[in-house]
Amino acid sequence: RENGWKFAVFTRDPALRYLSAYGSTCVAYRPNRFEHPKECCGPLVNDSNIAVTRMVDMFQSRVWNDYESGNVMGDDHWSSQVNVFKQCGWEHFDPSKVDFHGDISSGDVNQQVKDMLSLNGPINETASSMVDKLFPKHGAVAGHKSPFHRIHPEMFYNDKKVLKAMMAVYSEDYKQIRGVGKGFTDKWLKKTDSERKAAWAKHSRAHVAMGRAVEEEGEGEWDGWE
Repeated sequence: RENGWKFAVFTRDPALRYLSAYGSTCVAYRPNRFEHPKECCGPLVNDSNIAVTRMVDMFQSRVWNDYESGNVMGDDHWSSQVNVFKQCGWEHFDPSKVDFHGDISSGDVNQQVKDMLSLNGPINETASSMVDKLFPKHGAVAGHKSPFHRIHPEMFYNDKKVLKAMMAVYSEDYKQIRGVGKGFTDKWLKKTDSERKAAWAKHSRAHVAMGRAVEEEGEGEWDGWE
């Protein structure tokens, strides 16, 4: 800082980040085709078109495994964000002390990026246009997508016990990064059982409308509610 450097970080709601990591490393984007299978550190899902309930069950099993065995801290897909910042230098990247702290899980990310780039003065039109291209206000953000982007996070975390187990795995993030759960975790924890079931029904209807199976044939009513 004494030489004029500014320090900034962008954080993500751990629940959404964990879900994205699972999708990017453990789930095939096409049958038996993976993006980062060696980084999955667990069972692979060879077909992302399986029934939603089956996908949810497999994801939740991974959450419970990490809860019981511990997080895979050696891989940055799974490592806590606090651990990543410590690798870069906690004295510079402690979210409570940086010059700019953005949150990609909430708010206007496009404007947040522009605000970060403006720390040393107004950005020019070229920089602004580049931000608009990579972080558009509407439509898809540039870059890769997890195979899970078609399934709403509320379906994977339908059981609050699963969400709380994931929070325990990433307790370091929730404790040391103020407001890190405001994009999803905090809101979902406040939902009642009836509200969560209503959300599941809403998302299920959307999948059926798109021709995707929600339950496996012969499965009957899903018992993933607790």
